[in-house]
Amino acid sequence: MNFIVSAYMDFVKTRLFLLLSILSIQFFGCEDKMDEDDFSDINQILEDEKEDNAENKFSYLALGDSYTIGQGVAIDKNWPRQLSTSLVADGVNLSVEIVARTGWTTGDLLGALNNNQNTSGKYDLVSLLIGVNNQYQGRSISEYEAEFEQLLKLAIALAGNDPDKVFVLSIPDYSVTPLAQSGNPDEISTELKEFNQLKKEIVQAYGVNYFNITDISQKASSDLTLLADDQLHPSAIMYEMWVGRIKSNIVSILIE
Repeated sequence: MNFIVSAYMDFVKTRLFLLLSILSIQFFGCEDKMDEDDFSDINQILEDEKEDNAENKFSYLALGDSYTIGQGVAIDKNWPRQLSTSLVADGVNLSVEIVARTGWTTGDLLGALNNNQNTSGKYDLVSLLIGVNNQYQGRSISEYEAEFEQLLKLAIALAGNDPDKVFVLSIPDYSVTPLAQSGNPDEISTELKEFNQLKKEIVQAYGVNYFNITDISQKASSDLTLLADDQLHPSAIMYEMWVGRIKSNIVSILIE
């Protein structure tokens, strides 16, 4: 991957050098004006650059709940948008579209997607992070199993029926947060493990990428900078850690 990025940057530098060389003829010591062929060369360079940039432009749909929209952080600091920003250095232009809302369960997300008004078509990349509110609301794990599988099928369909273009994140463990201490944190943690294990089994059965970020969320037990001001949701710092874990895999998914 480093070779691809390096080669791309060398190509861009060569094109820019050629463009500056042509311009220097006009501005640094040559009395003759630029003719039509000179302008044709510049226009061709610019058109080539547009094509090169277009080759690395991808559409991305992020599906989920409060963990996906980034409840409690700035809009550009949720993890899907941090992922997009981080990929610029790899020559990847990732256009982000988010369908998520605080409090959504798998059933809520299904309803939004079946409405057929929340997505704009097929995507180069689709992510799915959902389930914490199923657990929080005491909904059955059997209901989660059925609805999550439906969501995964929809995600694959939205990715052009290519499971390689879909990835799923594990549910964070909010039992370690200060806000959860007034309840039963041990029970919360145990139930979330069950949800995550089931999720992982379904994801693997469909050949979809699965990334575990639950252990990162548990670091908040000793580091409150990983939590937003509400002391429940992740902070921008934690989302950055999620991105750091999955980024190289996403590059591989997009640029094979």
